[in-house]
Amino acid sequence: MTPKEKLLAGPRLFDFACRIALDGIRNQFPDVDEQRLRQILAERVELGRRLENTR
Repeated sequence: MTPKEKLLAGPRLFDFACRIALDGIRNQFPDVDEQRLRQILAERVELGRRLENTR
């Protein structure tokens, strides 16, 4: 990979992971709207960050 490709890979992988996580959240909560789905995703990302910082 070129340095530029490496720089762009991180955000692309994060976006991909978020799309997969949103699909899982939709499956878990089929009746919630898109705004609430994104709120749940944001809560889970923040929880992951907090857990990562406690190591």
